[in-house]
Amino acid sequence: MVKTATVRLDPWSFVSFAWMTRIVMESNKKQLDPADFPALPTENLVAGTIHWPQHFLDEYKEYEKHRQGKPPTLFGALIGEIRLNVYLSGLLYFLHIVCMVGIPLVLQQVINLAEFYGTVMQMNVPGLWELAPIPNHFIKGFPLITKSAWSLAFLILGLKLSATLLGRTKDFIIKCSAFNIRTVLINVVAKKALTVSSSESNEFSNGFILNLINVDCEAVSIFAEQVHELWALPLQLVLATALLAVMLGSSIGAGVGALFLSLLLLGITVPVFIISSLPNFYKENDARVKLIRDMLDGVRLIKIRCLSLSVEQKIKDIRQTQLYWLARILYGVISFVIIGQLANYLPQASAFTLFAIRNVGENFDAGIIFPCTSLFTILVNPMIQLPQTLMSMFTAITSWNRIYNFLIAPDHEIIPDEPSETLASSTEIDEEDYNEKSKYYDDIPILPKPVLVNLNLHIQKGQFVAIIGPVGCGKSSLLSAILGDLEMGSGQIAVNGSIAYCTQQAWIQTGTVEENVLFGNPLNQEKLDLAVTCTCLQSDLANMPSGIKTVLGEKGTSVSGGQKTRIALARAVYSEADIYLLDDPLSSLDARVSRTVFNDCFKTALKGKTILLATHNHDILKETDHIIFIHKSGTISQGTHNQLMKKKEFNDFVTIIESNKLSHSSVIENHQVSKSGGSVQNAMDQRGIIADEEMEVGNVKRETYLAYINACGGWSIVSILVTVIILKESATILSYQWLTWWTDNILLGESHDVYFWIGWYNGLIWMAIFFLTIMNFIVHSAILKSTKSFHEMALKGVMNAPIWWFESQQIGRIMNRFTKDMAAIDQRMITPVFQFIGGVGALCSIAVILAINAPWLLVGVVPLTGMYLYVLRYYRSAMRQLKRLESVQRSPLNSHICEAIEGVSTIRAFNKESFFCETTNKLLDISNSPIFFKMGAELWVILRLEILSSLLVFVLASQCTNPNFISSSAIGIALIYTNPLTSTLNLVLQSAANLETEMVCVERLVEYSEKLPLEGEQRLPSDPSKEEWPLQGTIEFKGVSAFYKSNLERPALNLVNLTVTNGERICVVGRTGSGKSTLISVLMRFVDKKGDVCIDGREIESVGFQTLREAMEVIPQDIYLFSGTLRTTLDRNGVFSDEQLWSSLESVGMKKFVANLEQKLDTPIENGGSNLSLGQRQLLYFARMLLLKPKIILMDEATSSVDPETETTLRQVIKEQFVGTTIIAVLHRLQTSVLEDFDKILVMDAGIVAEFDAPRVLLERKGSLFAGYYNAHS
Repeated sequence: MVKTATVRLDPWSFVSFAWMTRIVMESNKKQLDPADFPALPTENLVAGTIHWPQHFLDEYKEYEKHRQGKPPTLFGALIGEIRLNVYLSGLLYFLHIVCMVGIPLVLQQVINLAEFYGTVMQMNVPGLWELAPIPNHFIKGFPLITKSAWSLAFLILGLKLSATLLGRTKDFIIKCSAFNIRTVLINVVAKKALTVSSSESNEFSNGFILNLINVDCEAVSIFAEQVHELWALPLQLVLATALLAVMLGSSIGAGVGALFLSLLLLGITVPVFIISSLPNFYKENDARVKLIRDMLDGVRLIKIRCLSLSVEQKIKDIRQTQLYWLARILYGVISFVIIGQLANYLPQASAFTLFAIRNVGENFDAGIIFPCTSLFTILVNPMIQLPQTLMSMFTAITSWNRIYNFLIAPDHEIIPDEPSETLASSTEIDEEDYNEKSKYYDDIPILPKPVLVNLNLHIQKGQFVAIIGPVGCGKSSLLSAILGDLEMGSGQIAVNGSIAYCTQQAWIQTGTVEENVLFGNPLNQEKLDLAVTCTCLQSDLANMPSGIKTVLGEKGTSVSGGQKTRIALARAVYSEADIYLLDDPLSSLDARVSRTVFNDCFKTALKGKTILLATHNHDILKETDHIIFIHKSGTISQGTHNQLMKKKEFNDFVTIIESNKLSHSSVIENHQVSKSGGSVQNAMDQRGIIADEEMEVGNVKRETYLAYINACGGWSIVSILVTVIILKESATILSYQWLTWWTDNILLGESHDVYFWIGWYNGLIWMAIFFLTIMNFIVHSAILKSTKSFHEMALKGVMNAPIWWFESQQIGRIMNRFTKDMAAIDQRMITPVFQFIGGVGALCSIAVILAINAPWLLVGVVPLTGMYLYVLRYYRSAMRQLKRLESVQRSPLNSHICEAIEGVSTIRAFNKESFFCETTNKLLDISNSPIFFKMGAELWVILRLEILSSLLVFVLASQCTNPNFISSSAIGIALIYTNPLTSTLNLVLQSAANLETEMVCVERLVEYSEKLPLEGEQRLPSDPSKEEWPLQGTIEFKGVSAFYKSNLERPALNLVNLTVTNGERICVVGRTGSGKSTLISVLMRFVDKKGDVCIDGREIESVGFQTLREAMEVIPQDIYLFSGTLRTTLDRNGVFSDEQLWSSLESVGMKKFVANLEQKLDTPIENGGSNLSLGQRQLLYFARMLLLKPKIILMDEATSSVDPETETTLRQVIKEQFVGTTIIAVLHRLQTSVLEDFDKILVMDAGIVAEFDAPRVLLERKGSLFAGYYNAHS
């Protein structure tokens, strides 16, 4: 999206925020769109700040080499970039404070003038006022400077307007600096995520990095906005104390003592509650986010294995621990607030008490009391702000340390590129041991010893090298070593030339097919055509809705595994690299496509390139130049095919493969015309179409506020809170009104001694403090209850959503709700909630006090409030829409970063870190735009509201010689409380608007808790028990048509009629898009259907989802293991003995491997099982299946990543252990054993049953599709 204009910040616009007026006004007329925003100023774009941390990064690299002296600091580097802004905003803030301190002095002038006027007018001498000279002695602290009320009024107006303009300009400058710091930190964290060493990946998970970006960078930015408070608050204390000393003399000592007592209490509270709790809060937050991400990555398997409740409970347990630390933090916040209010009441009460006692017999004069009250406000305001500032500071320090520790973590090892005149594009490895600490590679056993040992390799330019060996031997580890992603224990490695890399599970970006192939390189049509042709993608693209421009779903969910692999291969071909590292890409392809890709791609398009191919396919070994055979011990044998055949272990390994000669003959994906004559099924799986994120429009709905109230405890808690607020404000009103009566020394027509006044005054103060304490604890409990409730409800909504909903959502979008939006309820809503509740109470108090002492002033407040509401109407609309846009536009950034982290091995291999950083920068600028304008909208409204309040004070001050005021105490209290009236009105209206803004986060979580589609009841009262159903395992399809949500008009299955009898073993074959996997999806109720599907005569929709899925065991092609241990992977509910677990592992050939692990069955599983090879993960699923002994087994290419020897073992296990079990196996590659292993072959074609009979019958049938598939290899 190209911006046609840029934010114009000329001096007038800079000061008045006129550049925001158009956006604010338009927000009230229509729904804002990102296109409505002008481009940000260059200095606020990523391009304008990207260089800020570079000096620190360079210096730290130098420091790492020598480790001498003090390490460089990122803090110093960033401060150096914003130094001028800090100095300028600091100067403006200083002048703002001077103006604010000057206002009470002028207010005293007004009160003294009113008293002087009253004294003169009491003489009742006509014209005396005009003739009376200004007293030249001190009157109650400071002399009068003029008799003109209008002069003083204009002086007050000038000071207030100056304070407003200076303060808001300061705010904008420092907020822009904080905005830029946040941008820099997000940028540098995202960049570091692509370079951090794989050995650090367990500590720095996806969830941790997302929290750094969404929570920690934000926390640092928030404190950066408040950084001036560290010196401004003490300065205000000093100035106010000095002026109070002039007016009250030594009596101010009592007030200062009370103030320092409050500071001492703060010093005790902070370490106990805040400092000790924040690191633990963030630690638990990282664990929570990591587990949610884990859940989203493996949600299909969670549904299949009926783990929703247990995973949900595990997340809730972590959340409960996090809430414990949040409660401690909130106790600290409450202590801050209470101590801040003690600092508000006690210094003033102590000083007035001591002053009254020392001046017994003298009038308690309005000219002293009310200006002092205003100065005490300046004195204690820092104390009230101090809690929030300290909270922000300690949060920022914790977040800063987390960010800093991440940034200084070791980087990924860069393998030296050593050019050679004779050996261009070669690889050399000398005497190396490689350890297992790697996140991103599949074939890395979790051993307490090196994975690969004593390697000596020298691969010449242009050699075609095959890497082969049993499952878990370290084939992928060798490729990882060449990439520098495996920790090296000893030795050295050198690579000469550029690299292209294909992972075992192909990594696909969210984007078009073309974007995945180009991978950031410029378009060259000839190269693109070659890449598409040699990887057999032409027919796939022809069947896609938009051809090569078709958008693929997240992780490539909209295409098959074979298509993903070939797109990844096309990416590698297009890159024209020198060296190609290919991790078993042929295993996911059928025989004909595999052979075509081998000939057209590896042997032709990549001829002359250096190729290292990890494979289980023996057929191609003779056609390679060199073979590396990796033994189970991690040692290697190498040589040509003929040389290795002379070695017994290799010969035995090959013999097993030869016994399955037809190991790669399989169905044809997209290269054969449909036998049924129907249109070719869309080559894209219809599941993966990503839906646009919905965004609410208009005001935050009433239901959202009600949901928040209910989450806080309902109307009962609101009633109690309102009662306590009324009691607290009644005490506050009486305490301030008491001062008025005291200065007049009359109550109910009687005068009283000083101790009467002191006693009641202090009693009212303590009563207000008591009710304030109760109020804060009520709010504390309500906030905790709400944050727990919203998390649980949103989590429950997500866990109960159907699988098609997950496949239509970007993971980053869902994570945004559980990170950024949840952080708003946990942390950011606390301030506006406290401000709104406290502000409403204070506003009521002030209104009552003014109604008693200056009732006519309320007449002016009405139109002022009307103007406020007029301005706020525009502001609320703008803030609400900007917040929604911020939330929506952050999701693509989160998704992109998550995607980049998952594909970091591919990105680094292709040397595309810069390309992905550029994309991150573009998305960061897009997501930053509404944040910048939201900041501008806040300052826009504050400036205008403060100008309105200044006018009200001006009008009041100009009337100080108006005879309608009956006393100086009346004008004093009117003036003293007009200032807080307008500022409190500002606070209430702004906090209400900010609360509405943060309510957008509540709104988004309510959507997840109440508006997501529900999968349905997990169990029904009529459900049979596991022992009762299924008993036989008979499956019947009766006229079944199945539909994906993204394409309800086009059935994925069309009128399928099929019966699988008890104990039958069915092999399902067919090309891509023929409906093979949809059969399994129908049985698991993942898709909508028409017609009946019965298991043992019972329609599957008549039982609950969990009951149905527990009746079957599914082994999918893409294996994902949840965080836990090997034990919990095999036995989630802890019902099997260790003997049974070891027996199942022995049956699948995993016992020896697990027995060699240091922690054996308690070995941790991390990051989806990435510390195991893909083949080992599949074996664990088979071991689990042996324990459960289900009546029905569904397999989708369940042995695609195991070696032939292990595959033979598994076939034998299934034959022996699952007699009488109904098995439906979707195969993408056929073997000779299919004739013996399966009773019938089901051929799917364009969503219909094309053939269904015994394999030998189909082989003999003329024109049989199956016969064609089977004979394809020969």
